[in-house]
Amino acid sequence: MFRHIYEIREPVEAAVAVLQNPVETPTTEEWLILKERCQVLRPFQAVTTQISSEKSVTVSKVIVLVRGLKSACHKVGGTATTTVVQQLVAAVSEDMNKRFANCEMNQILERL
Repeated sequence: MFRHIYEIREPVEAAVAVLQNPVETPTTEEWLILKERCQVLRPFQAVTTQISSEKSVTVSKVIVLVRGLKSACHKVGGTATTTVVQQLVAAVSEDMNKRFANCEMNQILERL
């Protein structure tokens, strides 16, 4: 949804400009935040799509996908220019560390 809104930025601003009762459009900083949020969330969308579309067991992919998401967060977090997005990356990274802290130590996942 964020990506779609960002992609139609110009038509949204043009449509708002012709309204008789104009509403505020997002500021330049808000558009930047939206763009950076999309970059943070893109890997999560890809993983969600991959796991959701599988017709077979995906537990064997957990460790690889978690590593990939952690790496993506680290990479995007280093390029984030807004405080809001830096906080998002920190929160997502912290939550993933809590949820998946021991997934590599899980004997069932380790054997797959």
